[in-house]
Amino acid sequence: MDRAMHRNKPYRQHIHWAIIIIFFLCPIVNYAQEVTLPEVVITATRTPVNPVDVPARVDIISRTQIEAVPANNVDDLLMTAGAIQVGRTNGIFSKNSSIVMRGLNGSYRSLILIDGVPINKSDGGSINWSRLNNASIERIEVVEGPGSALYGGNAMGGTINIITRIPSHLIEGNAALTLGSFGTLGESFYVGGKAKNNGFSWSLNSFARRGDGYITAPDTARDSTDTPIYLKEFNFGGRASYQWKNGGKLSLDLNYYDDKRGDGFKAFEGGFNKFTTQNIHLDYQGIILGFIAKIAVFYQAEDFLNQKESLKYDKVPPFAYLGYQLYESAALRIDKGIWMSFTRRLGPSHNFTFGSDMKIGSVNGSDTYLTSTDIINNQGRMDIGAVFVQDEMQFFQNKLKVIAGVRYDIAKFSDASFSIDYPTITSEFMTGLTGPYPSTNWSALSPKLSVQYGINPRSQLYFSYGRGFRPPILDDMCRNRSISKGFKLANPELTPEFMDNLELGGTFNITPKLSLKPSLYYSLGRDFNYFVNTGDSLMAGNKLKPILKRENVAGVNIYGFQLYLNMELPHGLYFNMNYAHNTGKITSFTRTVSTTADLDGKYLVEAAPNVFYGSLRWENKWVNLRIAFQFLDASWYDDENITKNPAYSTFDFKAWHQWKRGWGAAVGIQNLLNTEYLDNQGTLGLPRYITLVLSYKLQYQ
Repeated sequence: MDRAMHRNKPYRQHIHWAIIIIFFLCPIVNYAQEVTLPEVVITATRTPVNPVDVPARVDIISRTQIEAVPANNVDDLLMTAGAIQVGRTNGIFSKNSSIVMRGLNGSYRSLILIDGVPINKSDGGSINWSRLNNASIERIEVVEGPGSALYGGNAMGGTINIITRIPSHLIEGNAALTLGSFGTLGESFYVGGKAKNNGFSWSLNSFARRGDGYITAPDTARDSTDTPIYLKEFNFGGRASYQWKNGGKLSLDLNYYDDKRGDGFKAFEGGFNKFTTQNIHLDYQGIILGFIAKIAVFYQAEDFLNQKESLKYDKVPPFAYLGYQLYESAALRIDKGIWMSFTRRLGPSHNFTFGSDMKIGSVNGSDTYLTSTDIINNQGRMDIGAVFVQDEMQFFQNKLKVIAGVRYDIAKFSDASFSIDYPTITSEFMTGLTGPYPSTNWSALSPKLSVQYGINPRSQLYFSYGRGFRPPILDDMCRNRSISKGFKLANPELTPEFMDNLELGGTFNITPKLSLKPSLYYSLGRDFNYFVNTGDSLMAGNKLKPILKRENVAGVNIYGFQLYLNMELPHGLYFNMNYAHNTGKITSFTRTVSTTADLDGKYLVEAAPNVFYGSLRWENKWVNLRIAFQFLDASWYDDENITKNPAYSTFDFKAWHQWKRGWGAAVGIQNLLNTEYLDNQGTLGLPRYITLVLSYKLQYQ
């Protein structure tokens, strides 16, 4: 597989650089001014609506903000909205990233959409943020709080919808060349167009980036096996759309991503993580029997490969060398489905929506040991179907707005098994765990009610109740494996975890240049999935590891406060800040036969109790400047609250200028003061990272 990809790589690179060169040499003819359209959001209701009419906390990251923030990945942008906690310790060189919304750790507790289509994986629940191209994004809509009444699973902490760009000119686009610290070199482009005489439009987008990386082990802990966490990645995507005169529209999106990242350890071969992802999305919007119909068919396949090597030593003096181990973990993760919604206006006060969604997720994985004969296999499948209804109501000359909805999901876990081929001492301790797993079923009911009252044309107050849930992930249900905390047993009987949320908030536009958005919320969770110690242990290689099992054993509560402030100052200055406080605790812990730990009263893990983000932007005719500050409070690393992730803060900086005829230049600095910080595993965070960008914009009417 790697050899085939290597043969294709020069061809792909030639295409990229050819398009980039054409962009930068392209003559500038009839350069068009950008048109500002009325702002609407789609994510909160699945229908286009003015943000001020939504009784929920909604944040929009616009294209203008995307271009102003010194962000190298899409998840970097999320810090600017809703005080979202982003976990990307190694910056662009991180193999993965996670987010925390409303005190709920993990991207699998927040639903991530691209143009309304879910991209959370059924196997792990999370997404690969690195594969998203900033250049192709028009805006990002963030709706905080449970959204399962509309979208089903994963929408516990909130819903993030990444809206891609739609061409509005005959030809338009932008291209950028990037030179960065640690030997980083990258390019990105977006180009699209809209036909004059018919409804056809098209777009292409791509980025490629490589970097030498840095050594993540602190100076005091390094040895000859520590190597830089290098990066090689490539993305290419395209869209073709046709819109009929009656308003119907059909779109086809294709996207391909491939990357390889070193894991920082090399004894002989070296370890790495490799993701190859393919996405296909077919979308139809039009009128069916008087209803505005939206139908999306999607397919996502992720081919994952992790090569890992280790040197084994005796735990007691004289620490004798016991041997070398090299293995590959591979997994094919497929998610596919169809989402449908139908909306119709019922009189002057009601906007009624109903729909049905179906998603099928599967995994087929294996661990192949190259230093022995062992091959460990796991597989599983999760089918989820749902129906939902929603009514958007307006009363008293639109001063009072009400949204009520409910959704019912039903799922089946099946086709699951765990097996070992040719076991040796490396895997024979797991032979008692092999065999097929029984099929199981579960269901979830998700209601929501939101009410908003317009105090005056500039200010609104809202109250909402909603339930969110997270389905169990296939990795917990059908895979036995070693993890950093011990040895994890599969649990095919896992069921979803639920969260009920009460929220009071508002939007107060005190003046045309000053707005405040406060929110208070209280969340009550049940059946949370937690690793519990079974009280047993086993010898995995030469290590004695505790046996852990994920079970529905915890009830939790979270209370929090959030404040967003946006202020326009004189002389082209803009200030905004997000602050969030969350306190999450386990309030009831059900002891089971396999449970020895008592987690009652313990704090939720990996959720910082205080998160702050603030930025000051100065726009002028010479050089635009932006400086941002982020603070993440210390958070607990383990369920028993023994070890903490340390608190840290960073400054980011960007200076840029866009000339009238399309050319632009920028310098961005992440971790401006070169603050040194470590995560809970002793990994060194990204040092000061500088990027220089040369860009070009084209708009031909």
